[in-house]
Amino acid sequence: MYSYNPVFFTVYAIIWFVVVVILVISNWKLFEKAGEKGWKALIPFYNFYIFIKISGRKEYYFWVILAGMILMPVLNYFNMSQLQASMEYGAYPANPFMLGLLSLFGLAVAVTMLVFSISVLLSICDRFGVSRWFTVGLVLLPIIFMPVLAFGDYRYTPPVSNFDSPESTRPESL
Repeated sequence: MYSYNPVFFTVYAIIWFVVVVILVISNWKLFEKAGEKGWKALIPFYNFYIFIKISGRKEYYFWVILAGMILMPVLNYFNMSQLQASMEYGAYPANPFMLGLLSLFGLAVAVTMLVFSISVLLSICDRFGVSRWFTVGLVLLPIIFMPVLAFGDYRYTPPVSNFDSPESTRPESL
């Protein structure tokens, strides 16, 4: 029914490999600019933890996004099993309420992951002194904007936490 085109697959695989290599090299250089060891960019999940640490965001950002990365395939599996049951046993989903609930929960997880990820990218842009519009480029065209950030003349500024300094106090309320 479907034809397999090995040339298309080969070209696609080569392009995908080149994109991954460019992004890994860019992350390596970005980590080194931020004072982290470059090899940390090679370890899955740990590289994202370091990326969030560089951005100055709290550690729970990592756990929220990691939970979303784990939840999405699970939700998709259950959604697909509901759809498959509906195709095998009739025109209606086996449990339409459950299918709708899983779809809405999956949407909520995806939007949460997107908001947290964009927030981390905004913080990265602040740490490197680039405009917030640069974040739009990082979201839409990371293959271009990540190397620009990594190999450009941008300097990393560590995040300043008000809670680390001994003279920090809670602001007075009016």
